[in-house]
Amino acid sequence: MSTPPPKSSPRWFALFWLVPFGLIAWWSINTIGQVHNPKYDAGDRFRDFLEFYSGSEALVKGTPLYEAGKLGYIYPPLLAVLLMPLAHLPIASAALVWLAIKSAALLASIWLGARDMTRRFGLDRTGPLLIISGIVAAIGAAILADKVRAEYRMQQSNAILLLCWTLALIWLDRRPGLAGIALGFAVTIKYVALIALPYLLIRRRFKAAASLVLSTIAFNLAPAIILGWNENLAGLSRALGGIGNMLSGAGQQAGEAKIMGMENFGISVPSVVVRALGLPGLNITALLIIAVIAAAVFAAAWIIYSRAGQSMFQHAAADGTSPLAQANPTRHRMLALEWSGLIVAALAFSPQTNSPHLVQLVLVALALAAALLALAPTHPFHFKLAIASALVLLASLTLPPSGESTRTLVGLSRRIGWPAWTMLVSYLLLLAAAVPRPSAPAPPAHQP
Repeated sequence: MSTPPPKSSPRWFALFWLVPFGLIAWWSINTIGQVHNPKYDAGDRFRDFLEFYSGSEALVKGTPLYEAGKLGYIYPPLLAVLLMPLAHLPIASAALVWLAIKSAALLASIWLGARDMTRRFGLDRTGPLLIISGIVAAIGAAILADKVRAEYRMQQSNAILLLCWTLALIWLDRRPGLAGIALGFAVTIKYVALIALPYLLIRRRFKAAASLVLSTIAFNLAPAIILGWNENLAGLSRALGGIGNMLSGAGQQAGEAKIMGMENFGISVPSVVVRALGLPGLNITALLIIAVIAAAVFAAAWIIYSRAGQSMFQHAAADGTSPLAQANPTRHRMLALEWSGLIVAALAFSPQTNSPHLVQLVLVALALAAALLALAPTHPFHFKLAIASALVLLASLTLPPSGESTRTLVGLSRRIGWPAWTMLVSYLLLLAAAVPRPSAPAPPAHQP
């Protein structure tokens, strides 16, 4: 499949890499200014990092983990344990270290993800990998610019999850054990990555699935080395208790993770359903409505597969380690599309999705950018579908624009779950555009 730029492309095209690198540098400078702005209080200066830091500081001092911070530490103990060395620094210095960690994770995700998507869509045979992947990275970073900015402003941990998603995709075929470990670490930070487990089982990737389960258990038990067995188990119980309270609408309970209720927080489908029903949490009716919506999305994807002449389950070679599976270019593209679908589903159907979480869509945007380049020269109709997908995703992430004059409109869009519905539509358009057709020329084999 031919696509511009050709192999004779000028080397200055590699300057496209300056787009993601420049944006990350700009956001980092803004975050440094926020951290050192004396006009703000600690909550405004450090945002969610204040909760991470306070949790780590509580472990160092031996005080209750889930009573630390302003809003409260809500994750399993592992993240707080890993950040304990930062608790020995002043919080402003610790925030800069955290900024460096997040920036490194984001840069690695864009670098590795763009190169992987370039190969999966067969673009590496049309020009130098550095140049083509740079164009993919620039498009992907531009689409997600607003949400990456939100991630930096809130000083959240979603860049770490993005790196886990990226590494798992890259390792899934040749190193399924490492892919499972990357996902297990993600689950220990935020539970939504568990959505990968049923996918791996359906796709008969049993090594990756087993690795995910075992590594999740290991990562959750590892803090016992420092905290002690009883305290670590108590921390896990309090973290899960907070999840249970949030889902049931029971409210915050003393000593447990203080997770905000679904009715007041979140831009996902479950949050919208709970608000529409006037409930504090999930009940049978809400679960049935959510299940119907999820089934409708799945049915739409099934129809897209069928019309493209593909079977929903034909790419289920066990763990993808056979030589035949490794040489199947269609399968490599399908994995990129399905992995993007996992991320979209995790965000659209998680009960606690908010704006900074959407930075995990960077990998989806990179797949979309690669699809645009692959389809442009020879598939005008499907290229238009990919353009529509990009525009819908961009609208999902940037509209309505934030500002004093649009505050009411922004609030309404969040209450109706505008980002969730539009990201689902964008993904289905991407799927319709990029699912390989048997009659179409196949891209070259993926070479990890």
